[in-house]
Amino acid sequence: MAMAHTIPVAVLFVSVLKVKVSAEFNISVNPSPVAMVTVGSMLWLTCTFDLDGGTLGQLTWRYQDGGIVGSALPTASPPCSTFGPELYIVDCDDLISNKVRLGIRHPVHNDTYNCSVYLSNYTLIGPVSTQVYVIVPVTSVEIQPQTEGSIDIIENLQTQLTCVTNTDRPPARIYWSVGGLNLTSNSVSTVKSTAGGLYSTSSTLTFITKRHMDGEELMCSASNTGEHILANQTLVIKIMHVPDLSVFPTKDPFVVIEGQTNVTLTCVVTGAYPPITYLRWTKNGTTVSNTGVFNFPAITPMHAGIFTCSAYNGVGTPSSKNVTLNILSSPTKPNIIGFTEVTSSTLTVEWKPSNHGYMANIFTITHGCLNCTIIESSFVNMTDSKTYSATLTKLVPQSLYSLNITAVNKAGPSSPLELVVSTPADTCPTPLQRLSPSSVPLLVVGVILITVAVAVFGVSIFIYRKSRSRSGNQQDIPKIPVKFSRQQQPTIDRQQGHLDINQGNNYQELDPNDFSKPSPYEFLPEGGDESSFPNDRDRYEPVDIGQGHAYLQVCDEGNIEYANT
Repeated sequence: MAMAHTIPVAVLFVSVLKVKVSAEFNISVNPSPVAMVTVGSMLWLTCTFDLDGGTLGQLTWRYQDGGIVGSALPTASPPCSTFGPELYIVDCDDLISNKVRLGIRHPVHNDTYNCSVYLSNYTLIGPVSTQVYVIVPVTSVEIQPQTEGSIDIIENLQTQLTCVTNTDRPPARIYWSVGGLNLTSNSVSTVKSTAGGLYSTSSTLTFITKRHMDGEELMCSASNTGEHILANQTLVIKIMHVPDLSVFPTKDPFVVIEGQTNVTLTCVVTGAYPPITYLRWTKNGTTVSNTGVFNFPAITPMHAGIFTCSAYNGVGTPSSKNVTLNILSSPTKPNIIGFTEVTSSTLTVEWKPSNHGYMANIFTITHGCLNCTIIESSFVNMTDSKTYSATLTKLVPQSLYSLNITAVNKAGPSSPLELVVSTPADTCPTPLQRLSPSSVPLLVVGVILITVAVAVFGVSIFIYRKSRSRSGNQQDIPKIPVKFSRQQQPTIDRQQGHLDINQGNNYQELDPNDFSKPSPYEFLPEGGDESSFPNDRDRYEPVDIGQGHAYLQVCDEGNIEYANT
């Protein structure tokens, strides 16, 4: 490491390296113009001369004030002598080689020494001078602010540390490292002059503290004699950071079945410096546990909500983690919409989830005829649909079926939606059957024939009834208009016997063939929502066939489609 920049400018111009007295004579001092020596060491100066065949009369070493400190006289014995032997030594061992050395026991910084040569004819050659530069090595550095062995630094904080050397010469260079990584480029150094021609160097390091630096060594080192490090100080970095938390269970939201026991929320501090001052569980700002563990009693819907674990150690703001607790209750039973596409062997049932049935996973459907021992089941997966349907096949015609629909989730099943439905006989027209173009003429002809038959049949009954009225021996009875109806007449109490047509003469005898048979179909809604199909009510004809069952029949002749509900 070059030291020219550390030497006072005046030293650079003290003297000339060589003095050329004539073309034949020269003299030099080594080292020159500056002789560097470490404080406490002896400094040796060498004066070399070339007399070009001439004879040496005397060589003198002089101090900067002109006083002689040593000399060499070839004719003397011994040839070399000193003035003040406790301070200097003159070495004439190489006099025969035209070299004389001066040893300075206690060199003083900036002192100047010169060498002069006299020929035997008293001709003076010189003097040639050199200046003493005493190196004072850096011996210590100090990291500020002062700490003992370790230094606490807050995580992710821009930090500035300063390293200062003791007084030295020349000015020292300071190096920084963290965990062996050189950070000197992040520092700025300044040099300050002190008494006695000494210097003090300070360097300020600016860096962002990171968690990975925790436990690493922070080192400030200095040197003023080259790259060799002469002084250093090492501190262990301790990163101050907010608490690190882990909560269990790790799933969020945490779903718990209503009624479940032994449910626990656990919060663990996995790292914190300095140590935490508190660790607690809260819900809606209310503390429920002052430890990292919260044990629930039997789970109820009231326990649902957001639970927060928080911890604090004085660094920054408290650390926190949330767990959302969802309580899973059994769903409520679905709501019936109705039946569609009912035939003698198939039917389709439609339903929708109840208002609290959104947590269902699947719907199970079981059905079986009332006189059968085999119960069949199927399921429908829960989706985002608002309505669901299932089609049952291979049913027995003209039979009553028990049908249950249940919503199921992890908490269990809902109460079942219980339905009873009747399948029609095989004689019922094919459901959803469309007329082909070739059958239209046949349908027209059939309608015409039926119309004619009804007209003729109606006239014949009228004539028959009228003739009986005239031929009988009865008295004249006021004529009452007769209206024919396809509706079933009221049932007559069997205990009253047959109705006497002579009583009051208010009744006329009607042909029993004029009455339509009651419908064999039944629809028994249980718990269903009738508001979902109010317009269909006008299309149903209630018929009582006994056993307490009310049957409903609907036929949409306009579309040639038949459905029984």
